[in-house]
Amino acid sequence: MVYDTIVQALVVVPSGEPLFSEQATKIAIDDEGAGRFVVVSQERADGTAQAIHLDAAEWPTVCEAINRMMAMCRAEKKEVA
Repeated sequence: MVYDTIVQALVVVPSGEPLFSEQATKIAIDDEGAGRFVVVSQERADGTAQAIHLDAAEWPTVCEAINRMMAMCRAEKKEVA
């Protein structure tokens, strides 16, 4: 039998913060039987989690929209400074 090793999750957290930090963002691959998708989540101090689920087909458009909004935030921050 052949086995694969799959990296299932990455966690983005500020340096020095623990994995359970409210600032930790988990990016994971999930599969509920209809094919793999990515889940981006954060867990709050009260234990509730917030997540978005993205499939590969929608990612380019979502990524473009996020980059556009981030650019607008950076531009606004420069105007205030």
